[in-house]
Amino acid sequence: MEKTGPTSDGHPAATSFVIAGWTLEEDRHCLVRDAELRKLEPKTTKLLSHLARHAGQPLNREELLETVWPNVVVGDEALTTAINKIRRAFGDDTRHPKVIETIPKMGYRLIAPVRKTGSIVANAESPAAATQESASPIAPNHVEHAPWSVNTYGITAIGILLLFGAFMALYIRSQPDGPATFAPSPNEPALVVVSVQPFEVLGDDPEQQYLARGVTADLVAQLSRLSGMHVIAAATPQSADGEAGQQVGKKIYSVWGGVRLEGQSLEVEVHLTESATGRQLWSHRYARPFDDLFEIQREIGTQFAQALSLRLSKTELERIAHRYTRSVAAYDLFLRAQSELLVRSASNNERARDLYMQAVSLDPAFARAYGGLALIYAGNYRNQWADDRNRALEQALKFANSAKEIDPTLPEIHWVLGYVKTQQRRHGEALAHLDDALRLDPRFADALALKGGIKTYTGKPEETVVLLRHAMRLNPAAGYLYFMTLGRAYFFLGDNEQAVINLREALSRNPTSLEVHAYLAAALQLSGDQEEAEWQAEEIRSIKPDFTVSGMMETYPLVDGNLLAKLSSSLGELGL
Repeated sequence: MEKTGPTSDGHPAATSFVIAGWTLEEDRHCLVRDAELRKLEPKTTKLLSHLARHAGQPLNREELLETVWPNVVVGDEALTTAINKIRRAFGDDTRHPKVIETIPKMGYRLIAPVRKTGSIVANAESPAAATQESASPIAPNHVEHAPWSVNTYGITAIGILLLFGAFMALYIRSQPDGPATFAPSPNEPALVVVSVQPFEVLGDDPEQQYLARGVTADLVAQLSRLSGMHVIAAATPQSADGEAGQQVGKKIYSVWGGVRLEGQSLEVEVHLTESATGRQLWSHRYARPFDDLFEIQREIGTQFAQALSLRLSKTELERIAHRYTRSVAAYDLFLRAQSELLVRSASNNERARDLYMQAVSLDPAFARAYGGLALIYAGNYRNQWADDRNRALEQALKFANSAKEIDPTLPEIHWVLGYVKTQQRRHGEALAHLDDALRLDPRFADALALKGGIKTYTGKPEETVVLLRHAMRLNPAAGYLYFMTLGRAYFFLGDNEQAVINLREALSRNPTSLEVHAYLAAALQLSGDQEEAEWQAEEIRSIKPDFTVSGMMETYPLVDGNLLAKLSSSLGELGL
C-alpha cells in the first residue's frame, strides 16, 4: 500500500509514481516497466520524486537544490548531473524533451504524464503490480517517450585525459556527505586569497559556454602565477567562501563576471568584491571587437592587481601581457576544441581534432593547440578508438614534442608530454616531465595529480594519496579524475571504505566512466557488498557489452603485477 506517514528524517514518505509509463519506486531507487528495471541513485530518486509531485510546474534551481541537498552546500553541477541521469534513464532528448524541460535562467519542469499509484510494485518480476494505478492524473497532456538503451549515448572513456589545470572542470565540488575536499594550507605564503567563480554567459546562447569557460580558465591561470596570491577555482560563491574561509589571517576576495559575443562584438563584465563584507572593490564592463579579447584579458590582469594594491614585477607584467597565440580566431577555435574534448567520447574527440587543426593552420606557432592534438591521439590510443593504436601514440608524441619546441616555458606542455609518456608506460620519463612542469609552476595541481596516478601504476599507491591531497588543496574544484585516482589508490591500499566514498564521488561527476565503474565494482566486491558490486558490473556491460579486464589492460598503464592481479581477481569474481 502507499505509504502516508512521514519518514524518520521528517521528509514525506515514499510514494510510487508512474512517469511516462515507468513506475518510480522510491524505496528501491529504481524505475520499473513490465519486467525491466533501471536503477537510480538516491539523490536522483529524490529529485525525480519532487519533480513528479510538482509535475507541469516550473521549479527553480534554488528550490531543487534545497529539497534534494538540504543544509548542504553543493554547486549547480550536482543538480545538472542528477537531471542528466534522469534524462538518460528515460532516454529523453534535451533538444526535443518529452520528460524534463529546461527553463533557461530558472530551472526545470517535468512535462511527462504522471500518475500516483495505489500500491508500490514489489519487484521487477511482477509486472501486474505496476498496473494497479489510481486514476489521479497529474500531468496527462503529454506524449510518453520510447524506451531507452544505455548504449545510445556511446561507449566512453576508460580512464581518459587528465586535462590541464586551466581546463579542468570549474563547475564541480564534492558534496559534504561524500569525500572530503581539502582547503589550501594556511601556511601558504600568499598575502591574499582570490576565489574565481565561473563566468556566466550574458544572454540566452548556451553555445557560448565554451567562451565563458575559457575566459574563466585563463583568468585562473593568469592570476595563479602572480606572487602574493592564492587562487581558488571555485564552483559556486558558497563553495568559494567555504574553501577560502579556511585561509586564516588572509584577505579573501571573490571574482565573478560574464561574457557575451554578438557577431564580432564582445562584452566582458568583471567584478571584484571583498568576501567578508561584500564590498565591491572594482568592476568594469568591456565592449570591444572580438579581436580585442587578448587586450581585454591583459587589462583585467593589470587592473585587478592594481585594485588589490599588488606590486607586480617586470616578469609578472610580461606574463600578463604574454599570449599563447597571435590569432584571436585561432584562440576561439582552441577554446571550442577544449569544450569538445571535455565531453570524452570518440565523436567529440574527432571534432576537437578538427578544431585544433584549424587553429594550427591559422597560427602554426600555437603551442597549446599542438598540445591539444597530442591529447587527442593519446586519447585515441588509451580509449582504443584508433585502428592503429601504436600509430596514434606516435602521433601524440610528435605533436607533444612540437609543442615543446615552440614554447618550452609552458607547464601545460610538459604535462602533456608526461601524459603521453604515461600511455607509453615510460613512467620514469613521465615523472621527469611532470617535475619540469612543477618547476615552472609549483602550484600546477594537475601535474601533482598525474604524478599521483603514476605512483599507483608503478605500485606505490600510498604516495598517490599524499600527492592527490596536495592537488586537491591547490584545486578544490577538481574534476572526477582526482576522486577516481584517489579512490583507486585507496582500493589498492585495502581501504575499501575510502575507496568506495571517493569512487562514488567520481561516478556522480562522470557516470559513464568505465574505469570508475570497474574500480567501484571491485571495491564493493571486496567490501562484501555483492549486490551493489553486481549492479556495477551490469552497468559496465551496458556501457561496453564486450568489456573484459584483459581488454582494458591492453592500453592501460598499470604495470605493477600485484596490483593488476588484485583488480583482475576482484572483477573476475563478477564475471568481467
